[in-house]
Order: sequence, then structure tokens, then C-alpha cells
Amino acid sequence: MKLVRRMSDPMGHLSYRGVCIQHAGLLTSGRNMCVRAKTRLEVEADNLVAIDVEFMHVRVIRTGGDEEGREVVQKFQLPAEVCVLASSGDAKLVHTKIDSLTEAKKQYEIFQYEHILEHDGGIGLDDIKGMPLLSAVREDVALAVRGRLVVGHNLAKDLVSLGITERHIPMKYRRDTMRYPALQNDKGHGRSLAELSLVKLGREIQQNVPHDPCEDAQATLDLYIKYCHYDESLMGYDDLVEYYMSQMLQNTTSD
Repeated sequence: MKLVRRMSDPMGHLSYRGVCIQHAGLLTSGRNMCVRAKTRLEVEADNLVAIDVEFMHVRVIRTGGDEEGREVVQKFQLPAEVCVLASSGDAKLVHTKIDSLTEAKKQYEIFQYEHILEHDGGIGLDDIKGMPLLSAVREDVALAVRGRLVVGHNLAKDLVSLGITERHIPMKYRRDTMRYPALQNDKGHGRSLAELSLVKLGREIQQNVPHDPCEDAQATLDLYIKYCHYDESLMGYDDLVEYYMSQMLQNTTSD
């Protein structure tokens, strides 16, 4: 099939035997112009959202907590800040600190506790005072991601901490950058987000304590789009055909 440019098309788009090609990214727009439309994967990429959660570390002391009445110490990681970013326009759909301690006290019958500093500091008790309750934040996040592909780094941990279930985000809509071969180490294990961002994007992140969840969410989103979303080894047949046709036509129009 020979592709030719219409002489009357100021954009230099393609036609075949005088008819605009209506497959793999080319659609008709007006009588004398062919306009490239987005592929399914490109449309999907425009509707991606990325999520990241930062945690607060709490030590819970239970006196008489075991059968012999000994003191039992447990450590909890509670969600303390969340950011949900949209791929289009870098819009922050949700960004807030979270009072998750109130809900945890009831759920785990916590009466004696203290904040502990882990290696990265985490978020402190004073930081969450007066912040929205976890239940309210959960509703906001569920609404923001409804019907969209959700990207995260160790995504399951973040979603479980917020109480987000498969009812809110079905498994088919979840994308975890720790699970893609292009972002794993030689042994097939996930790598830290800071390492991936530096090596794959040339961008230093997590330089401040506590970490910025929006910075992490943006890095996760960029890594996914660059190395995973258009990975040919993961595409189905229809997406592969559309992808190659789109690339071919784009290269032809750029000649």
C-alpha cells in the first residue's frame, strides 16, 4: 500500500487513493484533511493516576498482652499522608495528611502508644493533628481513582493501608512498577523508587525527610509511562498492530 500526502492538506497528513486512513491513529477531519487520532494505549495513558502514601511509625505497648501477662510491644505503620496525581496536567486530585490513629485506636484497641523514628524519620504525631480521618480520605481517594488505571510503587501496601479494596479498584486496573521486568534487578526483585528514579529518569528524589508523596507519585508515573505502558512484550495483538501502524505513519509524515 502506498501512502501519499494530499496536496490540499496543509498539515501533510496521509491519504490512500484520496481517502483518509481510518485505522491505527488516522481519522477523517473535514473534506480535505486527515488527522491523527490517539491509539488506545495513548488514551489510556491520558487517564492514568498515580498514588503514593507516606507512613507514621507507632510503637504500641500492651501490658498483660499475652497468656502469661507479659508486656507485648507491636510496631504499626499507619498511613499519614497521601497524594493522588493525574497523568494529564499533573493535577493533584488528592493531597492531604491523614489522621489514621483515631481509627487504629478503635480497631486494634490501642491505649498506650508512642511515636518512633525509623531510618527515614516518617511523619510525627503532631503532623496529623486536626487532619481528616482515614475514613474520609479513603472515600476521596476511591472517588478520584474510580474507573481509571492506578499506578503505584509497591501499590498493594499503599492501598491496603488506606483500606482501599478490590471493590474500589479491581485488580485489572492496578499497575505496580515493582512487578515489571524493565524496572526489576537481575534477580527479578523490585528496586527502590529512589534508585529507579535516579538510574532511569536521572532525577534525585526523597532528599527531604519526610518524603514528599507527590514527588514519589510523579516519579512512579513517569517510570511507568516510559518503561512499562508501551512495552511491546506486554501488548496484546490489537495494541501491537495499532502501535506499529501509528509509529510507521508518524515516521512517514515526519519525512
